[in-house]
Parts: sequence; structure tokens; C-alpha cells
Amino acid sequence: MSARDPLDWTISAVFAALVLLAGVWQVASGVGLTHEDGFYYFKIAQHVASGHGSTFDGQHLTNGYHPLWLLLLVPVFWLAPSAGAALTVGVLVQVALSAVAVILVYHTARLLMGRVGAVVAAQLWLVCSASVTLGGQEFAVHAVVVLAVAHLWLRARPDVTRVSLATYGALGLLLALSTLARLETIALAGMIGGWLVWPRDRRQHSRPWAAHLAAVGLPVLLVSVGYVAANLVLVGDPFPVSAAVKREWSGALLAADPWFQSYGWVGAKARHMLWPLSKSESLSTVHLALGIPVVGGLWSFHCIARRAVPDGALRRLMRGASPFLAFGLAQAAGYTLVYHGSLSYPPHYFVVQRWLAALLVGAVVEDRLSRLRPNAQNPRAVPLSVLALLLVPLAAAVEVRAWQVARQEDGIVAPLHDAADWVSRHVPAEAVVGSWNAGAIGFLSGRAVVNLDGLVNSWDYFRQGRRDLCQYWRESGVTYLVDIFEANQPVTPVRTPLNFGNCAHRLRLLLTDDRYRASWRIEAYFVDLEGAGP
Repeated sequence: MSARDPLDWTISAVFAALVLLAGVWQVASGVGLTHEDGFYYFKIAQHVASGHGSTFDGQHLTNGYHPLWLLLLVPVFWLAPSAGAALTVGVLVQVALSAVAVILVYHTARLLMGRVGAVVAAQLWLVCSASVTLGGQEFAVHAVVVLAVAHLWLRARPDVTRVSLATYGALGLLLALSTLARLETIALAGMIGGWLVWPRDRRQHSRPWAAHLAAVGLPVLLVSVGYVAANLVLVGDPFPVSAAVKREWSGALLAADPWFQSYGWVGAKARHMLWPLSKSESLSTVHLALGIPVVGGLWSFHCIARRAVPDGALRRLMRGASPFLAFGLAQAAGYTLVYHGSLSYPPHYFVVQRWLAALLVGAVVEDRLSRLRPNAQNPRAVPLSVLALLLVPLAAAVEVRAWQVARQEDGIVAPLHDAADWVSRHVPAEAVVGSWNAGAIGFLSGRAVVNLDGLVNSWDYFRQGRRDLCQYWRESGVTYLVDIFEANQPVTPVRTPLNFGNCAHRLRLLLTDDRYRASWRIEAYFVDLEGAGP
């Protein structure tokens, strides 16, 4: 299981090449890959690169995003000649990150198992992550840094007495980056720190355990303090506004849940844990529905029956991945308890669960094969690995293509793109547009678009501005409303009262388009607050 084995690097290079080819093919196909919320990142990065600061609409400061992916996108806009080119380059950056991720999955698996199991694990990772990696959100970079943490941790675990202080420092830097990639990953740093000071591990250290803990924890602490300080200076609040918006939406979803009304909070949350299983039309949700119980099952084995598991890849996985098992379960439980409905289970939140599920399957396959062939390095393992590799592009392409078709036919992706096209052709360049689903419209239209659901708007808007939209539109210069509407309400996760009754008579309908044969339609209004007309 040497990391320097040429054959292992050849196999991982084949994986990476297949990922790159499949990704370039997806980009060349011309089908939109970027999620609605992914456009929020691109638009904010465009403003930062242009010197306008952390803003989506060019007027209001926001911190409704995870910072690492945004920071990676800013140079893209420095180099790309146009917004369209920047979007393409941004997707290709995600393709490259996906290739790095699969290399890390394969080589991490090789620390625990033979080649066949590692190939199975890497292939399963690709299939489970293909539909979210290129969505424009933080998943791709989050996956790379978390997988790098996992690889470094598992490589160090067999003999902690030989691990240098510099290695623990590198682990700390990676954990700091993972915290910037998704803020809740700071809990993973805490759990790894907990394992470092666990009495059994402390006795194995050749130097004071406090030095190891400091090397791991100091970068995370500095980055966390810096993030909080920057937010306090920038927007006056240490936490991202998007989290507060989703928390409020979740409260409304919980209050409307029949199980909450009949059985209270405990009953509603107990049923909510089964939510992914009820949404099996999405392959990504199926993978998530399988991945979270895998983490829970492995954790149970780790705590209760680890010694009953025969020595092999599975036991090495449970022994080495303990902090990741704990974090994976805590993250899933935390989102289930804090949020509600679909807000608890967006596929791009979860990296560790998919990774552990992939390693589990690889470990089981490897352990079964080792019983059939005592010599784990049997030459037949190479043909089996090659055969498994041949299935990778087909599986990944089928997964991504199925996701694309579903998004085009069943979602509101195409209508939002069409709405952006309408805005670019019919709205004056200097006008300001308001929209609740503002991502695609804001980035693709080339117009200033104010986000009205609050996810990437300011804290002032969340606390006060949305309570009187008429006044807010007047102050922000909004003269057009464009969105997907159903029964005079924008299609958003939660139907909240629209506080523009005082000026509803000032909204002049410019466009209504129901060609999608759905209950909702594209609508565009002129906001004639001053009685001037369009």
C-alpha cells in the first residue's frame, strides 16, 4: 500500500483523466451545469474582482456565502474577458478540483485496502458526487480540502510516534481551509483535536501532546478569529446572513409540518430524519440517504462491536476514521435538528458521508476478496481494477446527464435562464431589478439585481428592510420585478407574506409566460412608485 507505488499513481491518473474528459464534455455539451445558488457565488466574485466589495447587487454588503470558493473565483474574473467566459472557466476549475478529489479518494483508500477495493471506492465516490461537483457552489473545493485532511490523518495514524510536528501543522492548515470552505467543518477540527488529546493516544506521542494540539488548532483558531473579525467590520455581525434566513424559513416549515402539529417537535424531527428516503427521485438524495445511515452504522460498530470485526480493511477504516465518523454523524444530526424540510439535506452540504460510504463499500469488497485469495497482491487484482475503471466514465456520465435532464424538464432552471434573457433584452442597462430567485437572473442578465429572499442581501435587509418592500424598493432604486410566480407569490422554499400592499397598485405587468405547463409562470412587472411609467 505504498503511496509511491507507480501502478497506484497510474490508476489514479487514469481516474483523473477520465474525470477531466467527462467534465470537458459536459461543458462542451452546452447544457447548464451551474445551480441557481451557484450564480450567487459567481456574481459576488465578479463584484469583488471589480473592486465593488462583497456585494451581490452592487449596493448592499453581504456575507451570505462560504468564503474559500468565492476567493478562488475572484481571480477567474480578473483573467476572463467576459462573464460568460468566467462562468466556463469557473466550471472547469470545478472539473480540475473533482479530478484532484478522486485522486485523494483512491490514495486514501489504498492506505486501508488493496487496489480492487480502492478502485471500487473511487468509482463509487465519482458516481455519488458527480451531480453536485459542478453546480457552482462550494462542494468541489470543500471536498478537496476535507479529503486532503482525511488522507493526511490516515497516513499519520498507523504510527503517531513518527509523525513530525510539521505534519500536524500541515493538518492544521488544511483544517483551517476546510473551515473556510464550509464553516461547520470547524467541528471536524475540534474532533480531530479531541482524538489527539484522548488518553490512549497521548501515551503514544513521542513529544508533549500539547505541541501536536497547538500545531493543529492554532491555524484553525487564527482563521476563525479572522473570519469573525472580518464579518464584524464588514457587516456588523459575526455570522453569515444566509444561515439566519434559512433558520427562519425552517421555523416556518416546521410550524406548517402536520407531524409537528400532531406530535410536537420531537415527532416532527423524528420523521424528518427519514426525509431523504422520501425523495428518491433524485440520485444525489439517494446517495445521501444511504450515506448518512452508513456513517451511523459505522459509528455504532466503532463504539460497540469494533473488536468483533475481523482484522482487515473494514476494521482499519473504523479505527482510523473515528473523527470523521463522529463529524459525519454530528453534521447530519445538526442539520436535521436546526433546519427543516429540504433545507436540512441539500446534497452539496455533505462530503464526509459520501466518502465514508465509498470507503465502506471498497473495504467490504476488499475483505471479501482477501478471503477468496489470501495473497492480497494477486496479479488478478490488476485486471479487476482495470475492468472497474472502464465503468467510471459511463456511470459518471449517466449520473450527470440524468441530473441535467431532470433540471431542464422538472425544475425552474430553464425558466430562470429565460427570465434572465428577457431582462437582458427588455430592461434598460441602468435599471435595478428585484427578484427572490436572483442568482441566474442577476448573473446572466448583466443588470443590477437585488436579492429579495435575503440569502445574499444585507443584514439590514433581513432585520428591517424586507418589512416594508415599497420603501426598500424606493431606497434601492428597484423599478422592475422579475421572477417565477405562483398564485401571485414567488416560488421560494417558504411562502412568506409579501409586504408591498401599499404599492401593489403600482406594479404594472409586462410579461407573463406559462409555456412550461406548470402551476407557476415567469412574470415581470414595472415598479411604478413615482407614477412615471416604463
